[in-house]
Amino acid sequence: MSLTKDEREWLRQAAENSAANGKMLKEHTNQLQSLFKITAKHTIQITQVQTKQELCQKKNDPGNKAERTSVWVAIGGVIAALVLGLINLFR
Repeated sequence: MSLTKDEREWLRQAAENSAANGKMLKEHTNQLQSLFKITAKHTIQITQVQTKQELCQKKNDPGNKAERTSVWVAIGGVIAALVLGLINLFR
């Protein structure tokens, strides 16, 4: 079977396009692998930051309502003691 000039040109062009597509596919594969590596690295960093934020929140947690109320009662007691001390001082 003999190919015409147009058919040979078409086959040559298809082979070139196929080679170019293969090269582009390899480039895109490499770029995607690079992006996945970067994403994995950022995921680890984000997890570390979230852990630190959670630890800081626990450290700075004002507590439940009973704990906050007891703090205000203690502050009120200190203020009352200071006022009574000043009153006794000026008597």
